[in-house]
Amino acid sequence: MGRMQCKGKGKGISSTVTPFKRRSPRWVSHTPKTIVDLIVTMAKKGLSPSQIGVAIRDKEAVPSIKLLTGQKIVRLLKKNGNSLYNVGCAPEIPEDIYCLIKKAVNIRRHL
Repeated sequence: MGRMQCKGKGKGISSTVTPFKRRSPRWVSHTPKTIVDLIVTMAKKGLSPSQIGVAIRDKEAVPSIKLLTGQKIVRLLKKNGNSLYNVGCAPEIPEDIYCLIKKAVNIRRHL
């Protein structure tokens, strides 16, 4: 009964935590070069970095791109640009800010 009345307190701090790993699992058959090529081709098709991560996780069975390549998806996209003036294949504004702007536009349109 005491736990029901205390509004969130008294539940303890134990929870599940992902294990600390420094390298990718042994069962991953991809090399960092093939993953970078996949990321760049998906970005050129128009997928966002989060969509790229989900697609590679589900289709290619790579649990973490950062563990395999050593860099995050956005940094890989910035690094692998083709022209001098473009910042690679990375989006111009961060994805979370883009989603907030998109949501604000939809709310304005609704009102």
